[in-house]
Parts: sequence; C-alpha cells; structure tokens
Amino acid sequence: MLFYKQIEGKENLMKFLLTLILPMFLMLGCGVSGSSSESTSSEYLQVSESTKSGSSSLVPVESYIVLTFTTEINKETVNSSTVYLLDENNTHVPMEVNASGDSISIVPNEYLFEDCQYTIVVTTELEDVLGRSLEENFTYMFRTVSNVDTIAPIIDGQTHSYNENQVADTVVATVTASDNVGVVAYTFNATNTQISADDYFTINNEGNITITNAGIASEMNDFEDGSNTTDYNITATDAAGNSNTATVTLNVTDINEEAVTYTIGGTASGLEGTVELHNASETIAVLNTDTDFIFTTEYTDGTDYNVSIVSQPSNQNCTLSNNIDTINSANVTNVELTCTTDLTRIDTSLINQTGLNLKIEFPQEIDTNRVPETGDYIVDGVTIDASDIRYTGGTVNITLSSNATALKVTISGQILYLDGSYHNNGLDATYDIP
Repeated sequence: MLFYKQIEGKENLMKFLLTLILPMFLMLGCGVSGSSSESTSSEYLQVSESTKSGSSSLVPVESYIVLTFTTEINKETVNSSTVYLLDENNTHVPMEVNASGDSISIVPNEYLFEDCQYTIVVTTELEDVLGRSLEENFTYMFRTVSNVDTIAPIIDGQTHSYNENQVADTVVATVTASDNVGVVAYTFNATNTQISADDYFTINNEGNITITNAGIASEMNDFEDGSNTTDYNITATDAAGNSNTATVTLNVTDINEEAVTYTIGGTASGLEGTVELHNASETIAVLNTDTDFIFTTEYTDGTDYNVSIVSQPSNQNCTLSNNIDTINSANVTNVELTCTTDLTRIDTSLINQTGLNLKIEFPQEIDTNRVPETGDYIVDGVTIDASDIRYTGGTVNITLSSNATALKVTISGQILYLDGSYHNNGLDATYDIP
C-alpha cells in the first residue's frame, strides 16, 4: 500500500498545489435581471456539456479541487454531505470543503493514492443564494498520477503513397507518432476532427487514414485528374491532452490502366456435323472434330454475353447451357454445346433423285397404316399424289411428274414411325435435294 503523506499548512499548500477547475453553471430563472433568454428557461443549476462528457482527467496526488459556478453559492448548504469525494471503493475521503462567492474548494486532508480513481459528488441539496439546486446529483471521475504528463507526442513530417483507383473505406496510409506514455488520438488540424476539411479522408485513433466516397470521386483517386499530391496537418494527442502537429503528405501513384479483356468459349460434345454459334457481332463454326470452341473477340469485364445457335446438322438437335451471363473478371469457359442425333430428322445425303424417281431413306421404319393418302410430300411446290408414293420399310420411293428443278422436298408432319414418334416432331420439314 502506498504511504499517505499528511498535508500540513493549508495556506502554504494553496500557493503551490495544482488546481482542477470543473465549470458548473447556474441557469437564472425568469424575470431575473441580467439573465439571458437561454438561462431563464431552466429552474435548475446545470453543468456544462464539456464537463458532462465523462472524459476522465489525470490529476496529481497532491492536488486540491475548485468547483466554479456562475452565481454565488449559499454557504449554509455547503458541507460534507452536499459536496464530497469518494475513492474507488466508494469510501468518503477525509477533506475540508469551503465556499467563497461562486466557488467551492475541496482540499483532501492527506495526499491521494497514486493511480487510483476518485469521484467528486455534488448533491441536489446544494443551493445558490437564489435557492436553486441541481436537477440531479452531479458526479465527476478522475484518476491520480504522481506527476502530470507534460511531454507532447513526437510526430514528424511524413509522406505516404498509394495507388490510384481505390475503393471507399480503403486504408491508404498510416500516420506514425511516438509518446512517452502513448498516443491516444489523431485528428486533422484544419477541422480538429477525424475528417479532413475536403472530406476526402478520415483518420482513426491508430493513425489509419481511410479514403471516403468523396475521396474516390476526386483527383486524390485519379493520377491523371489534376493534382496528385496533397498536404494535411495531422495532430497527435496523448492521454494527458498534450499534442503536436506535423504535415503529412499523401501521394497518388499511377497504375497501368490498360483495359483487361476476356474471351468467351466452352466445350462441345456429340456433334456429327458443323454448328454455327453467334455472340454479339461474331459467328464461329464448331466442327464435329472439335471438343471445345472460343470466340476470337475479346470483351472487357462486366460485358453481357448471349451465345446462340445459328445453324446445326439437319439430323441433330443441339442445345446450349451457361450461354447467357456477364463476364466477371475471368475468361468464360463454361458454355456447353451438346448435340444429339434427332431420329425425326433426315440426313440429306439419304435423299436421291434419278430422273423421275425420288428416293428418301427415313432413319426409322414408317408405319404405313398411319400415313395420309395425300399431302405427305411436296416437291418443287407440287403435292405428290398418294398413288405415286410407295413405302418399303423406312424407304419411300416417289414417282415425279417431271424432273425437280428447285431441288427441294417438303415432308409434312403426318409421317409416323413404328415407335410412335412423328417425323420432325409433327412439323413440316424442307430439305434440299442433292
């Protein structure tokens, strides 16, 4: 336990002890001469907001305390019950309390303990000469030290650089300072806050400077846009309130802004012929030997794409997946082209014309009981009469009235295979005659 040194000679003590001034204000009532419109609005004795903030003070162990009011205090109400000092165990500290005019002095009988927390209490029983009192008990906490820290932090001028094109809330620099006890806060000197006057940056109590939304839209985030160097006066403050200010320079550095581009491609499977794919302004051919494909055009990040099928083998059904999306900082490689043989289609190589005889080989056997008498086939715009059509398994022989000149044959959707499926899924299909 620390040793208490008995204070002797109160008159000599008053000549050298440090003083803690805690401003307290008495708001005058209505009709009192000399009062302001603000002060007349309250019937209570009030404490300034700066004192109410609760920011703990460091006080030497040999200090006494003076409470200062704006009006004269009624001495009859000043005693150890209305004004007193508590230690951190909430025990009353022996002291003398006296009033003189608008001030009250609290003088401990002995030195206070070092590095301990004490609380000043003023109760609502304290009054001024007008009979006004506090609306509620006032308390103020402080901590004792053997000697008050009077050494200010050391902060030197410094330069910090960061790349342009940052995003909001990115730490672009860290200010450094030193102190015999420790730096507890950093502020911009121009505003005495942690926000710069231009609103481009904030700084926290660790010295980290962060760029704001306003900053990312300014020249301080674009090397090519105006000035890329700015000075800010930064203040470092320690727990005792000592501070020092230095110039901190922020530099924006240039980066290579050449646009990064990406390609679009994917894989192919099951293809028996050639498929043409299209995206934007480019069309490419995917061959039956290809297992993957890629468009030659390159696109910037965030570009939308929509790959579509332009043409496909007549006897196959080809589909795409993952073909509509947006480029997201990487090459697109997951577009999938899948082709399956369509038994309802006819391979044009199996259509043959010799003079007036047209032979068509279907991929499956035709159900001859389920074909209409006419209208199954149209050659060069002429409907073939049923008497000129002969079915043999999956082969159809047609006798033409004249040689085909347009080299096209249309087969209606009424052709039924023995497995129950329709040719071309029940839709008309036109083929070129080789």
